[in-house]
Amino acid sequence: MNAQTPFSFVSLNINGTKDKDLLISELLENDIVFLQEHLLSKVNVDSLKRFRTHYTFLRAAQKTRGRPSGGLAIYFRHKTQPILLQSDANILAIKCGDTAFINIYFPCNKKTVQSLSSFSQSCNHLRTLLSDLSKQNTKWVLAGDMNTDLLSNSDRSEIFLDSLPGGFHLADKDLLFTCIHGRVGLTSNLDHVIVSGSTLLSSMVYVDDSKIDNDHLPVTCQLSCSMTRSVRHNSPKWFSISNVPLYVLTLSELLSSIKVPFHLLQSSV
Repeated sequence: MNAQTPFSFVSLNINGTKDKDLLISELLENDIVFLQEHLLSKVNVDSLKRFRTHYTFLRAAQKTRGRPSGGLAIYFRHKTQPILLQSDANILAIKCGDTAFINIYFPCNKKTVQSLSSFSQSCNHLRTLLSDLSKQNTKWVLAGDMNTDLLSNSDRSEIFLDSLPGGFHLADKDLLFTCIHGRVGLTSNLDHVIVSGSTLLSSMVYVDDSKIDNDHLPVTCQLSCSMTRSVRHNSPKWFSISNVPLYVLTLSELLSSIKVPFHLLQSSV
């Protein structure tokens, strides 16, 4: 493994991208950016690729009735291109080196049985993904709009936390809220950063309450990750010391069969 490297990270439920190029550009000063609810359908989601500084992974918003809903994006700045692990309406996951990065937007709480069922189903999908990563000894960073306060004693928070494997670390934040609901001024704590081990975090999570023009507030932190694996060079299976004379003979025959023009063999003194 390479030494741990610090990476700046930010996550935001952006609630649509219209007239928010400046905000996105500010977010892209970070190495890793998670966006939730970009609200762009398959027709126009590729417009988010216009920012050329990062590798970009996108999940289009769902179009049901009315405007599209949801939509996920990951921007990733690194010399190594990540691979896509999973992409669905609620989870967008990539992997680079020995670390997975999982951006989530879970169903909102409509206080109905169907709403809780949809939330539980998303948690089951997350449980399967994290279980697979654990089997591969892959570290993970999980963040986004979870649409539940994980510090509360609610059915949703219990269901969500039960989907996580043992040993996870829920990052502390400097504020107790991440969302301001309209002009009423009510606040909630819906956006979180969770890691497979506390060593992946090299700072606490900060909530940027200067961005009050957006319902959700950006959550930022410093991550400490190893993005590349050391490559083990094995000798070919057909190689053995006893076969060296055969290799030398074969190489000599090949070289003797190469006809080189005489003028190329001459050297000037």
